[in-house]
Amino acid sequence: MTQRRRVVTASSLLACGLVVAGVRGSADSASPRLRTDSPRQHLPTAGCFLLPGGFEAVTRSYRVSPRGLPEIAGAVGGGDFHSRAAFNPDGDRVYVATLLSLGARYAIHLRWYRYDPLTCSIGPFLGRSEEAADTASNARVYGLVVHPDGRSLYQTTASAQTIQRYQLEEGGVPVPAERYDVTQGGTVLCEQSRRLAWHPGGHTLYSNCNNGNAGPEGLQVWAVARNGMLRFVEHHTL
Repeated sequence: MTQRRRVVTASSLLACGLVVAGVRGSADSASPRLRTDSPRQHLPTAGCFLLPGGFEAVTRSYRVSPRGLPEIAGAVGGGDFHSRAAFNPDGDRVYVATLLSLGARYAIHLRWYRYDPLTCSIGPFLGRSEEAADTASNARVYGLVVHPDGRSLYQTTASAQTIQRYQLEEGGVPVPAERYDVTQGGTVLCEQSRRLAWHPGGHTLYSNCNNGNAGPEGLQVWAVARNGMLRFVEHHTL
């Protein structure tokens, strides 16, 4: 008998940076599958999801019960604030962006952990990147995604008008690569590049621009080369 899939909406949680890992195929399949971070995301019965603590130094992992209710499966800490998280395509590793207070400055670190998509447990700790201190008070990470091929990771922060690419080396270690100017030399109004999202094929990356009182918001389209490098395509005013 085919198991009926129950779902619960996660739109209220995604504002805090929730990231969902579901399953591939039928509801009784044991093979993990990453689900995108979307305001319309639903949680599959057999799925897992992460919820970074925001202003807490913790990221919690949850499993979804057969009744569609979240149950905590584990947690990891470190740093001062946990702002965003992203799974690798296989769902067995997760990257967490954390912000560390250094008095008047802040340092952004990427931490990565082993993840079990069958039990939804997180850990052990695998490593941490070393980032230069940022003098901005709003240095938190807004966007964090891993390319579907698992070889690049992309990050946006509130204090930089760029998209930072990391090359994921052996063992999933992120190494800083190129930065991409979202203002295109000042020709495009983009005060902050926030959320990032993939085309299902992985050949296009979308980023949104938050301009506050400076002007209307925008949506940017970036072409992705096979080596993970980006090429600006167009900017849409919303």
